[in-house]
Amino acid sequence: MADPTYLIDFGAGVPHSARPNMVAGLCGHAVALSEWRAGLLHCERCTPTTSALIDLLPALRPLEVGAGESVGTELHRLIDNLAERLGLADEGDIEVFVDLARGEVSVVDGADEDLVLGRGVVTRVDRWNEAAVVDAARALVYAHRDAPSENPAHTERELDELIRLVRVRDGELPAEPASVPDGLHVGRAFSGNAVEQGCSCALAPCGLVDASRTDPACLDHPTSRARTMRQIHRASQCPGGAR
Repeated sequence: MADPTYLIDFGAGVPHSARPNMVAGLCGHAVALSEWRAGLLHCERCTPTTSALIDLLPALRPLEVGAGESVGTELHRLIDNLAERLGLADEGDIEVFVDLARGEVSVVDGADEDLVLGRGVVTRVDRWNEAAVVDAARALVYAHRDAPSENPAHTERELDELIRLVRVRDGELPAEPASVPDGLHVGRAFSGNAVEQGCSCALAPCGLVDASRTDPACLDHPTSRARTMRQIHRASQCPGGAR
């Protein structure tokens, strides 16, 4: 039995309704896909809106959202959690609008719905019900233990993974924590990198910290510290060059 799951990709670019060979910019006007992927999210006629959330959303790996309460509500909760973990909670409230029929989602400013902070493509993916998968894994593990010769196709690695799933289901192991997006360079101050230069985290060519390679002992940059990052850009747009 399969549960519907949706992948939300804010980096793919939503096709423009009147110019399908281009994508809809945050301003609503058509933007070339190559420009969108390069981080130019507004058309050349409109003044770009600056926001750490605007920079964050396209840099995320596709977000996986279940259809539990509603896709919009689940996505809203997920974005709020990520923003809080990255110290962006002071960016303000947001609203999330999802159109499953058109396969589109938009994130707007909570105080001004005309201010679009992100546009994403929604794709439905049918996945096996987790409980059914774990139950089947348990049965297979026990069968393998009792008569391993009857299951020669299963490698030790596969068996170990099945056992891990069983132990997670039975409460013997914690579930793996949600992943934090990598590919971001972050800094604590509005300008410069004085904090980062005295830090033990891995630095990007721009002088900011590579968010995917922070030092757990650092008091400023790991997401677990919940510090506010006032500079954020994608690795692909690093002014210091490629990583």
